[in-house]
Amino acid sequence: NKPAGCVHGHGYGNSSRIRITLASGPVYAHKVAWEMTNGPIPEGMFVDHKDCNGLNNRIDNLRLATHAQNCMNRRTRKDNTSGLKGVSWNGFTWSAQIRVNGKNKVLGRYRSKGMAAVAYAKAALQLHGQFARLQ
Repeated sequence: NKPAGCVHGHGYGNSSRIRITLASGPVYAHKVAWEMTNGPIPEGMFVDHKDCNGLNNRIDNLRLATHAQNCMNRRTRKDNTSGLKGVSWNGFTWSAQIRVNGKNKVLGRYRSKGMAAVAYAKAALQLHGQFARLQ
């Protein structure tokens, strides 16, 4: 009657997952939960946490994603100095950019941080769809 596994740091920011040790070796709980409910994870696919909380392994919080989609759903990095995803200060203006198909796409330069954030948000919703994360 105890939860299986232990919290394991994943090496990126404060991202953590629950890891379970089986006879075959260590596995992550979100993968076990997905496969117990939906069957094997297809080749080249990942199990994504919709809310970015690696400790929340409820089935309704998990979905299959490509590597690119999984990256779209990342939180704002801890070393981000603007505090806003896709927004940076270039010394003169605020710049907005987004990653699409493995390449950075510049969305423009703006007088205010808020205007750059709106540009990023619009692009993320359009280009990343259900995997768009705005913060």
